[in-house]
Amino acid sequence: MQEYLTVQSLSESAIVVKKSRFIAILCPVNNEMELSSCLDKARVLYPRATHYCYAGIFKDPVIIERFSDDNEPSGTAGKPILSVLRGAKLVNAAAVVIRYFGGTLLGAGGLVKAYTEAVQQTLSRTEIVRMVPSEKLLIKMEYSAYNQFMSKLQTFIIGTADTQFTDNVSIQLHVAVAAAEDFKHKLREICHAQYTETEKKYLPVKML
Repeated sequence: MQEYLTVQSLSESAIVVKKSRFIAILCPVNNEMELSSCLDKARVLYPRATHYCYAGIFKDPVIIERFSDDNEPSGTAGKPILSVLRGAKLVNAAAVVIRYFGGTLLGAGGLVKAYTEAVQQTLSRTEIVRMVPSEKLLIKMEYSAYNQFMSKLQTFIIGTADTQFTDNVSIQLHVAVAAAEDFKHKLREICHAQYTETEKKYLPVKML
């Protein structure tokens, strides 16, 4: 499992170039079916557009890339959209650009520039997150160890699922897989705590 960057949620914006309107939608996707759903959503939101061009990158489990010019001149839409996603190092993300033709031909260079700028504008307004491989742990400790835990080990935590205060303190939390062994060592050394490993999964961490 390796960490990667992706978009947090669906976002969109629009630009107008010589009376043609370009609406770029960014979607989180995990596979080709979700890429198709993102495209279908664009068609529903913006019916009767001239073109619905797109690109997507996802791990399934290896990196797969898909793109379409949707009858724009070859290489003027899908590849430029894909280039923006690649440049931002995004994975499990797709961009659909809807074009309403304004009556003026833009030429190949003009189209490449318009599709690129449409996606770049939406990307600049989109929250990017790091998807970090994490390990979920169930930890039990005495109350006397809890303050030590919070002061010395809290920086390891990238997500907390639940904390219960009963006869002792029970915490369900996530730590990055890359730091998990160091965390466990310090947990035993500082807090003398017991822990159970439950699952490993990707967890979103906001970019600073």
